[in-house]
Amino acid sequence: MPNPQKPTSELVEVTQFEAIVPRGTRQVSWLWRRAPRDGWQHLAALPGAEVERLEPSPQVVWESRVRVTLPYGSWLMRVESRPGKPEVKSALEHLMGARRTAPRRVIRRYFRVGRRGRLVPVPSE
Repeated sequence: MPNPQKPTSELVEVTQFEAIVPRGTRQVSWLWRRAPRDGWQHLAALPGAEVERLEPSPQVVWESRVRVTLPYGSWLMRVESRPGKPEVKSALEHLMGARRTAPRRVIRRYFRVGRRGRLVPVPSE
């Protein structure tokens, strides 16, 4: 029975953007690392990464497509930051509060680079 060899690298294409949503902005970015114990790096900052600015649609501040060749099986993390739920405060807490920024909700999803650049979801760390 033949044993198909795993490819050594694959071309991966992802989209990063910032969009206007109720109570603020929604931002999506991608990070990369080779192995579980390595540090995360911005995908667009990798050597050889091609970053193409796209024409933003309505409600989109900026949008870019990132194409980069990555080792098969390496890790990607999609980081999405959204405005959090509004805080419920009393009138006194509102007047005394020093917070000037809205709370944010950050969602991290993990992927592995598969065949043909397909991103395979993996459970959170």
